[in-house]
This record gives sequence, C-alpha cells and structure tokens, in this order.
Amino acid sequence: MGEGYFHRLSHHLVWRTSAAHMREAVDKLWVEKVSKERAENQPEAGGVSVRVIAGLAKGRRLKCLNGLAIRPTSDRVKETLFNILAPVMVEARFLDLFAGTGNVGIEALSRGAANAVFVEEDPRAVALVYENLRHTGLLTLARVWRLSCGLAIDRARRQGEVFDVAFLDPPYEQGLVRWTMLALGKAGIMSQGGLVIAEHSRREAVPEQADGLGLYRQEAFGDIRLSFYRLGKLEG
Repeated sequence: MGEGYFHRLSHHLVWRTSAAHMREAVDKLWVEKVSKERAENQPEAGGVSVRVIAGLAKGRRLKCLNGLAIRPTSDRVKETLFNILAPVMVEARFLDLFAGTGNVGIEALSRGAANAVFVEEDPRAVALVYENLRHTGLLTLARVWRLSCGLAIDRARRQGEVFDVAFLDPPYEQGLVRWTMLALGKAGIMSQGGLVIAEHSRREAVPEQADGLGLYRQEAFGDIRLSFYRLGKLEG
C-alpha cells in the first residue's frame, strides 16, 4: 500500500466526519438567510399575531407573517386544548408535528413541559419557529427538526425518543391525520398512556383506532375539531 492509498483513506475519513454535520450547517445557514430576508421585507401591517396564553411566557406575541401556507391554532382552540391537557403537561415530553409557527409547542413549554421537538418541513416556517422560541426565551428547551412528518417520526424511532404528548395540525382534508396517527402508533414513540391530539376539519374522517391509539374525546369549534387519542386501554 503506497502513499496514494493512505491519502485517499484520509480523505475518505475526513469526508465521512464532515458529512454528518453538513445538513445541520446548511439548515442553520438557510434559517439565518430566511430570517434576514424576512426582517428586511417584513410588511408594516401584515401577518397574524397569536399569543402565549399562560405560564412562563404568558402574554408574549408570536409572529406569523402573510405568505406562509400555515394556519396557526386559534387562541380559543388552544385554550381549550391546554385546559384539557393541564393534568399531564408539567414535565411532559412534547412533540409538535406540522409545527407551523411553533404556537402549540411553545404554549406547552410555557406551561411546564420538560422539552419539545418541533417538526416542520418549510424552511421559512422553521425560521419563524426559531424566532418565536428566542422571543419567548424557550429555545433552550426545544429542538427543531426541518423534516417531513414521516421522516421525523422515523428519526424519533431510530433515536429511541419517547413522547408523552403529541399534537398534529396538518393541512386539512388531505388524509394526513389518519396517516400520521397510524405512523405514530407503529413507531412506538409514545409513552404508555401517552396522548395524541389532532386538529382537523369536521369533514375529515379520523380513525377510531390506530395501532394502539384509541380515540376517546372530541371537541368542536365550528368547522374545526380536536380529536384526542390515548395509547393503551381506554377506560369505560
């Protein structure tokens, strides 16, 4: 084996080491770029503002600018959601799928969740999640994954992640609630007795059962529904 072999081997090892960090670095640069562009082009009166209702960051306004195809959960729906979740929220491990602005996961952290993983595929929305986490002082309790929902669930499974509460608010009437519930049930990333809540249109059919997750409660808000699932045997 000559000098050329060792040179190629060394180059290969350096490449493998750096490749593991490349996606993370690219994501960080993209988020910084998008955040800068948004700051420079922010409309004077544009955007939708929602607030943190209770807890450490109570009253803080969260940003959601026009032009992003995301629909933040309203304060009315969010208040009902967290009133129901109050008994299990403190020290909960929270998963916010289709996170959008990060509105729901940030509310969870503000109300005492131990940590939260935010999953969002749109890089512009990812930048917004980071901005809102920094604004509320909750960034150190959060991880943000720029992945599709399916890839994020698979990543959580491979890493041995376990969550006590998961929330999903996918685009309405595209069959994503059923698909995501089945994926969560199969992945085994919810704790025993863990809760999964889906926000969806009243016109979208949702499953009664999904690989161990059972529907046990629904709340209605006009056209919007919250469906509550629990992992394990349901009482009654």
